[in-house]
Amino acid sequence: EKAFEEETKNPPAVFWEKFSQFQVRYLLAQAKDLKSFYEFRVALKHLLEQRYEEAAQQFQTLILKFPYPYIQGDATYRLGLAYYFQKRFLDAEKKFAEVIQNYPETTIHLDASAFFHALCAFQLQQYETALKRFDLFLEYFPDSNKWNTAWYWKGIAYLEQHQEEKAEICLKQVLQISEHPKRRDALEQLAKLKQK
Repeated sequence: EKAFEEETKNPPAVFWEKFSQFQVRYLLAQAKDLKSFYEFRVALKHLLEQRYEEAAQQFQTLILKFPYPYIQGDATYRLGLAYYFQKRFLDAEKKFAEVIQNYPETTIHLDASAFFHALCAFQLQQYETALKRFDLFLEYFPDSNKWNTAWYWKGIAYLEQHQEEKAEICLKQVLQISEHPKRRDALEQLAKLKQK
């Protein structure tokens, strides 16, 4: 029990995010028992270590085993991530849609689910659908840390449809943040557009 308490004081980063103390307490309150929280952490560890198949299995088990809304929404989102990084885009798309439809009130990952839902359509080369979803994401989640990245992928979707002017507008939006991880890619795409 002591080791478990120590572990919850400094939860691990999951990709670009960390659990805050509030989120840990909230998760524990929703879980109602330490077993579900511990199993959730094991699944997160698999995800962090890029063992996506094991992570997917663990999150599926959590969803079936623990019917608590916070666990269900969070595990469904992360199951979607595990599928996405295995390039199982159809499966991932279904999971992100499930989070949006079934857990809008209980997940802290609604914006990320909407973003990845759009990105799945892009990866499946459904560019019209991807553009509509990115538009919805940009409208409803202006404070998301994925907002500018959505502009980048929206620009690339327009490029795939040979709509260069619209692509340029989107890619220039990315340049507004000097430290943005997609800034260099956006500059490269804009340079290619100028050469046409």
